[in-house]
Amino acid sequence: MNATLEQALREAAAKAGTRWEGPLREALSRLCQELLRWNERVRLVGYRGEEPVYENLILEALCLLEHLPASGRVLDVGSGAGFPGLVLAAARPALEILSIDAREKKIHFQQHAARMLELSNFEARAQRLDPRAPDPALAGNFDVVTAQALAEPATLIPWLSPYLRAGGELVLLQGPTWEKQRKSALALAAGHDLTLEAEHRRELPLSGAQRLGIILRKEP
Repeated sequence: MNATLEQALREAAAKAGTRWEGPLREALSRLCQELLRWNERVRLVGYRGEEPVYENLILEALCLLEHLPASGRVLDVGSGAGFPGLVLAAARPALEILSIDAREKKIHFQQHAARMLELSNFEARAQRLDPRAPDPALAGNFDVVTAQALAEPATLIPWLSPYLRAGGELVLLQGPTWEKQRKSALALAAGHDLTLEAEHRRELPLSGAQRLGIILRKEP
């Protein structure tokens, strides 16, 4: 692996209070290899090769971990191939992850990967959450709800905020369009009892791509 990328992974793990070398590195290496193996016959992600997977999926998840609670329930909506949820579950066993995606082939991979890594704190479910009507079995049950490039904030805020407990965090991984929508999105968030907790900007170590994480907290 590229030395710069490995150092970024090591630093992200350290900031999250965990150690990169040892069991975590081994588990995520297995996850990367299995994802690439499946991706040859079932398109799960657009990345090919280890370094893009580590940089865009695994590193992103480890950077997110720094801002999550030490324990609690996490709902990942539109989770695709299982990122960041699989990485979060491997790195922090005290988190309980529910990963939801409507595409069964991606959920099948997530379930397989969780069994392979023996992640008892991870559940993957093939389900489509209705933006107009929260699932009553899930509403108000999560300390963290996260979505990665799933939709615009104007769609995500009213859709996902009902699943948060009081004091919980809505974590949105957004692209460059956030700056244009920031004012209106924060006004919309306030109408759903959400306040801006933090904005985290970072640059990926190899590609130089910009990443932005938005954390909104639900008022107690």
